[in-house]
Amino acid sequence: MAMPLPLPASLLPAWFASAPHGPQALLSWLQALGSWALALGQGLLAAMQRNGPPPLPVWLLWFGVLVLAMQLPGLIPRTGQQLARLRELASRLWRLLLALVRELLWVDPTLRRARHQRWRPVDEEDSPLGRSLRQVLLDLIALPLDWVASLGPQRLLRPDPATEEKEQRRLRSSAALLPRLRWAWERHVTLYLGLSVLRLVQPRLWLPGALWRRFVHADSYPGFPIRGMLWLTRNADVRDVLERPETFEVIYGPRMQEVSQPLDPPGGEEVPGDPSEEGNFLLGMQDTPRYWRDISNMRLAFRREDAALCRQLSERAAESTLQRLISSQGQSGPLRLDLPVQLVVPALEALVGAYFGIPLPLRCGGRSGSDPAPGSDPGEDEVDVQHLWLEDVFDYLFYDLKGESSRPRALHAAPRVRTALQRLIRSRRQAMENDPAAREADDVLSRCLRLQRSGTPGMDDETLRINLTGFLVGAMTPLINATCQVMDVLLERPRALALAQAAARDPDPDQTHVRLRACVMEALRFSPGDPVIYRWTCRDSWVGEGSRRRAIPRGTLVMAWNASAMFDPALVSAPWAFRTDRPAGAYLHWGHGQHSCAGAYINMAVIPAILAPLLRRGRLRRAEGSAGRMHKPGITVRHFELLLLPIGRERTQP
Repeated sequence: MAMPLPLPASLLPAWFASAPHGPQALLSWLQALGSWALALGQGLLAAMQRNGPPPLPVWLLWFGVLVLAMQLPGLIPRTGQQLARLRELASRLWRLLLALVRELLWVDPTLRRARHQRWRPVDEEDSPLGRSLRQVLLDLIALPLDWVASLGPQRLLRPDPATEEKEQRRLRSSAALLPRLRWAWERHVTLYLGLSVLRLVQPRLWLPGALWRRFVHADSYPGFPIRGMLWLTRNADVRDVLERPETFEVIYGPRMQEVSQPLDPPGGEEVPGDPSEEGNFLLGMQDTPRYWRDISNMRLAFRREDAALCRQLSERAAESTLQRLISSQGQSGPLRLDLPVQLVVPALEALVGAYFGIPLPLRCGGRSGSDPAPGSDPGEDEVDVQHLWLEDVFDYLFYDLKGESSRPRALHAAPRVRTALQRLIRSRRQAMENDPAAREADDVLSRCLRLQRSGTPGMDDETLRINLTGFLVGAMTPLINATCQVMDVLLERPRALALAQAAARDPDPDQTHVRLRACVMEALRFSPGDPVIYRWTCRDSWVGEGSRRRAIPRGTLVMAWNASAMFDPALVSAPWAFRTDRPAGAYLHWGHGQHSCAGAYINMAVIPAILAPLLRRGRLRRAEGSAGRMHKPGITVRHFELLLLPIGRERTQP
């Protein structure tokens, strides 16, 4: 009897070690396979002794069997991962098909309610059983007519509801079939579907020159000449790039220096371009001593233990804002809520004012370094009511690779942001010198000024202003978008929405935050705020290991799609499912490696806190028509209308 081959567990691939049935069962299976191969080899040797050596084709066949057996430990997990990627792509296509069928068969419920309202006087004269039977019979007879009316042929030529005035939108009926089909198509046929295909068939995609030049010019980033573009869509490659900042560098520095020029440089004029690190923010710095000095200083001001405080401030502001809205709209009917305008932005303004110590909206007065806005009084303050200054700077720094359209707007907004922050720093320092109560303030700006007074290196006014600009720009637009995208994902998935609402209603506040944060993190996996992180290759390098290693020449702009990596079966199991039990390492919302988001812990506290008062209050659904979809004219969600039926009003609805 053949003895089993000794196969140590250390030779097993990582996929086997994490399999649900355990590595021991797989080890036993491989040992049995080795025993079978050994017995087969012994039988072949005995046959050769009796009949002589086999012909060449038989030798080649056995050689192929031997090679296949040697490759099985790596081939099986790779095949399993490919099948999982195929299933994830199929799940996206299936959801698209279901969405189109659902919109095609949808019947407007307002038609049934209106019919019941017309028959109410007749129904009151009948018994409850007879009334119910009559309503069911009428609904069945009128169902085809209601379906035809729901197609909306009379509304096909009407303008898009998103362009109508707010009061008209409140009174309009639901959209016709064609707009609803278009919304369903646009909801599912997105960049993420394309990434799913690439992850399956071409995980490393080199874009042709004519194609990548549509996204970025070779000289869009001074000092970082771009000679090619590579898209990476699998988890191992994305993490490999983000974990090697010495090879794959950040390229935001030149633009950050451009928008952060000093207010009062020598000679009284602004310096048009500074090749040094002066004016650079943390995310634009390479692995240098100045980077570690600045990040250490900011961690003394933005403390990790402040997450609980930020959660309390955000939830308190959201609760009070929502309560005012409910009181102002009366006690009957559902509450109509424009999520970013009426809830998210007020809560974030309250958070930034109380925690950062920076009142919003920003006010720019005096010398702003630029011409005043058209139609404004040069002697009056300019006010960034819609936070467009911050949005324009963020767009130029991180989103617009070419920079052609966003640069003029950013250079118009940057001097105003600089003036507003510099004036605030000076006034706060003066207040701390004269007012004992101001000296006891514990917001971020006050902490920074106390560090400045103690002589901490890197806490001068200019460096402080630059770092506060980076944190402020990175706070508003990303958090507005992320909060709205979380709600959008939850509304698309009724079970996920019910799970989030159950978490929000947990009587234990700590458990509420933990459970709701898990729902938020999983929802952001389906719609992350920043789906891609790009790096510039400063020297000839590679990605991958072993036989899967591929060369990357210097000057390549590597697009590391973290949105795709979070759906790779090599990282997460059942990526197509909404699950809240995933480990924290499965998420790449805030980046990875040295340049991951410095305020990630604040984001994970603030987003659930803003949504908790809304989720616990009652039933939620989208508003009718395009108003119930996220409206994003630029890079920030500006409108997203929801209907909230608070608990206690359900019985009053027809």
